[in-house]
Amino acid sequence: MTESDGERRLRFRYNILLTVLVLVAPVAMLLEAGTVDWFWVVAGAVLNGVVFGPFAQTATADRIDDLAGEPGLRKALVIVVGAVCIWSAIAVVQPSGVTLGSFVVGGMAALLVVSVVQQISP
Repeated sequence: MTESDGERRLRFRYNILLTVLVLVAPVAMLLEAGTVDWFWVVAGAVLNGVVFGPFAQTATADRIDDLAGEPGLRKALVIVVGAVCIWSAIAVVQPSGVTLGSFVVGGMAALLVVSVVQQISP
């Protein structure tokens, strides 16, 4: 079953809207605090841009996707393990709210850019 152009455009608009809505809270937090750690904004953008851009097209990424399998218990387990790893890293490093918020904003901005680029690429 292939996706029509109308369905692709609708999915694209939905992804853009969802990304913008997710960005609202961290951006509001950074603006309210009056500080932005630009190093971590750039680090989040670069890391997420590479992971969801060029790396997502590699054989290694395909193997990781195959490991997770179809939606179900295995995929849920992979997501939970990934979340536990992220939470553990945050607990060990204990970054400030500004650092974490800056990293999230940079990462989400990169996801927005990657999504737009993938949509307009042939």
